Amino acid sequence: MAKAIQPGLQVGTDRLVFYPHDDVTTREIAAYRNYMEVVNAHAVIAASADNAVRGKLKNAVSSRRRHSRP
Repeated sequence: MAKAIQPGLQVGTDRLVFYPHDDVTTREIAAYRNYMEVVNAHAVIAASADNAVRGKLKNAVSSRRRHSRP
């Protein structure tokens, strides 16, 4: 579902749609690109942290298996 911010400028779930016949300023385009860079950087950081936690949990579980007594 897209949300209109102003005529000819819509934000969907992951992209901004520009209509060539509308007057979209360079500042608006640059602001959106900067915003998306921040969003993407946060996604990379979150994925990296998530993978690190998963790795630690996996190592902890496998370590317990090696040291557990029957």
